[in-house]
Parts: sequence; structure tokens; C-alpha cells
Amino acid sequence: MRSTLTPAARAAAGARLMDQHDPQWYHGVDLALLDIDDPDLCVIGQTEGDFYDSSLVPWALGTVRVERWAVSHGFRSEPSLGEEDDPEDPGDKAELEKAWHHEITMRRNLAPFADVLLAEASA
Repeated sequence: MRSTLTPAARAAAGARLMDQHDPQWYHGVDLALLDIDDPDLCVIGQTEGDFYDSSLVPWALGTVRVERWAVSHGFRSEPSLGEEDDPEDPGDKAELEKAWHHEITMRRNLAPFADVLLAEASA
């Protein structure tokens, strides 16, 4: 089943999930190393240690559903239509990584303002 969401929308969904799990997650991602399809260098891999060992991943769904979950939340790229069995097909990897760069950079740029707002709200 293919996602109906754009790579940007999927990365935004994944980033919101990461925000709920750990509000400072974006500090743990090295954008120069980001490889969305590598279990150690993807967003979850860099922040949790390994995609396959992360408590964030809902393994109770089963492997096939976890892959769908990962694609729908932007944690994995989606192969090109008709190329699902081609391991050389990059799918939407470049677009998805660009979307993650945007989500992470935006959070890093807004972080100082969030700290001020939180401090004012608790005062």
C-alpha cells in the first residue's frame, strides 16, 4: 500500500512523533550523516541508537505493518511505483531527507525562542 502523503508531510508527521517522544531529539541528529534508509543513520537510529532496537517503533504491529508505519511517518523512503522489488531504486529518499533537514533545521532555529517562552510561562 502506497502512502498518499508527500515526503514533506510524512517527515512532519515523524517529527511530531519525535517531539512527543523526546522534545530535544533534533539535537542528536547529524544532518551530514543522515541516511533515511540506514537503521543506524536514520533519524531514529541517530537518536535512539538503532531503528531496530528503538522502543519508539511499534514492533507489536508485525514487520510488514512496521514498514508501512515507518514510511507513513517519514522514517523510511518509499520506493518508486512499480519498483518495489528493485533494491537499487532510491524512491523518494532525496525528497524525504530534504524534508527531514527542513524539520530539524526549523526546530534548531526555533529552540532558543521556545526556551524563552517556556521560562516566561513557568514564571
